[in-house]
Order: sequence, then structure tokens, then C-alpha cells
Amino acid sequence: MKHEIKIMNATQLEQANSEAIANNYNRTLNLGKFYESVRKFGYDPRDVKYPVFPLIMHERAEGKITEPHMRVEVIGPYDDTGMVMKAVLDCPMEVYKKLSVYDYNASEVKSIN
Repeated sequence: MKHEIKIMNATQLEQANSEAIANNYNRTLNLGKFYESVRKFGYDPRDVKYPVFPLIMHERAEGKITEPHMRVEVIGPYDDTGMVMKAVLDCPMEVYKKLSVYDYNASEVKSIN
């Protein structure tokens, strides 16, 4: 599997997190705190597209063998000092495979200064 940077919206993030919790995966998010941090920097969490970096294919939950899932790093807002937040999530493969690949050529770089 090619490991590319992908994009996740709030609905996909919530779905992946709910499934991770239901499957007892080791890495899940406290979405309330995650979204609170996003709001702190003036963004509506429902409107943000979150970059998702694949870390490792993972096959364990609570020390037991499970279906393969992708451990990902979800990136939140930046401020003038750099990245404000990031979180690690065990993303079910069904969700991960459906995520759009980040298109560098089509993106618009926004200045944080």
C-alpha cells in the first residue's frame, strides 16, 4: 500500500473515531477537546479539512490481534509559532481507503503570518 498524505473532514474523523472506539483500538480521540482546540484558533471544526499522515499499519487492539488498521497522525491548525496540535488515531481501513489524497498542485498555501 502506498502511503500518501490524505485529507479527512469532520464527518470522516467522527466516523473513524467512533469505529476505533467500538473496535477497542489503542488510539482514539477526545473529539470534544480536539474540536475545542480548533475553535480556539478561530476555525469551525465542521469546515476544516484535516491532513492525515499515515504512520504504520497496525494489527493490535488491547494486546490482541485485530483486523489491520492504519495508525495516522491528524493535523490541526497552525499559528505563528508552528503546529498547534496533532493527534494520533487508529483509523479503520474501510475509512482510510476512502479518504482523498492531498493534492499539492491544487492546494492554496495560506500564510500564517
